[in-house]
Amino acid sequence: MESKIIKRDGYNIHLINTNKFKKIMLRVILRRPRKENDYLISALVDLMSLRTKLFKSKRERYIYEEDLYNIMFSAYVTRYGMDTELVFGSSFIDPDIVGEDFLEDAIKYPFDLIHNPLFDESLLDDVKTGMIKRYNRLMEDYDYYVDVKAYDYFYDKDIYKSHLTCEPEITKTITMKQLEDTYHDVFNNSSIDIYVTGNIANKEEKIIEYLDKYNTFKSNCTLSDYRMYVGTRDKEQRIEEPKKGVSQTLLYMIYNIKDYDRTESMKAVLFNKMLGVGMNSKLFANVRELHKLCYAIDSSYIHINNSICIYVGLDYENVDKAINIIKDTINSMRDITDEELSIATSKALIGVKLSEDSLTSMFRKQCDIDLHDGLTDEQNINRLKTITKEEVQSVVDDIKLNTVYILKGEEHE
Repeated sequence: MESKIIKRDGYNIHLINTNKFKKIMLRVILRRPRKENDYLISALVDLMSLRTKLFKSKRERYIYEEDLYNIMFSAYVTRYGMDTELVFGSSFIDPDIVGEDFLEDAIKYPFDLIHNPLFDESLLDDVKTGMIKRYNRLMEDYDYYVDVKAYDYFYDKDIYKSHLTCEPEITKTITMKQLEDTYHDVFNNSSIDIYVTGNIANKEEKIIEYLDKYNTFKSNCTLSDYRMYVGTRDKEQRIEEPKKGVSQTLLYMIYNIKDYDRTESMKAVLFNKMLGVGMNSKLFANVRELHKLCYAIDSSYIHINNSICIYVGLDYENVDKAINIIKDTINSMRDITDEELSIATSKALIGVKLSEDSLTSMFRKQCDIDLHDGLTDEQNINRLKTITKEEVQSVVDDIKLNTVYILKGEEHE
């Protein structure tokens, strides 16, 4: 995989060349600072997915896509710490494979859709209905629900607690004028990065020419630090909430962790893999296998918000025992073995290699490098191979329990 960046006035073009795949993927990323009403961007994406000025219906659009060898348009909004990202683009078969030069049409297509939104009042009810249905589905997904609720308690700033979804009462108040204003705000006040990934070595000049021709959005928006810095607590908080329909109790324990830079954070990656990733982790061995207190247990390290989160599915009567054993297990990691370090390092190295298994993973990896100070594969591998037991053990002194959140059935009120 080879990559390069072409800087333009108001946007950047990123070219990622690989001959491993038959498709080419185009993604345009518009990044701006997180706002509390970013749910309007989600509504905007839903609106543009219904209809545009170019196509009267989804059927018309799909027929056009078939003519371009089943080109696929996509648009979504996501968060990366303090950045909100609107991403749109397309995936299409490499024109060299079919022997037909439709590259210009394939690159032009997603820009045509984005440049021609239809702010028609008749579409607003469909947008609202879709948002309310999606919100209700998410609230019924207990894994999602507990993750959102636990981190809302963990966060100490209101802006950290804002979401890309909103409650139905708020959704019902959205106006078409708000969506039109949001469209102009996002596309005129965002940092713009355009990624093209695939077998493009012999097409680079044409790709750059077409992108310069069809991308009319330009912005010199500068972004501040994307990281989220959450303060520690003198004593951890404990919240228990009942919810109708919950049969298995869900326990979240969220720890603050020291603000490591990307290179130093790799020791936290290995610490987390030893702690709670997989069936040979310490938490799985102690909480599930030895003491038989849970059905499922896992942990994750999140660099963006400096946290380690432990997730447990268990019976309510086992919650306190599990919490104590989890705390003891973390303290026991002041003394790890060479074998444990070797297993965790091997897992992490496999993860680095898997990052080139698809166009999407290649694109995401390069985004992390270009936009979020991520490490290259070579830097990751070299760092992982040199991490010592002492470095991993030192993480124990760099974490502090912040929030214990328990979602339980109503019978345990």
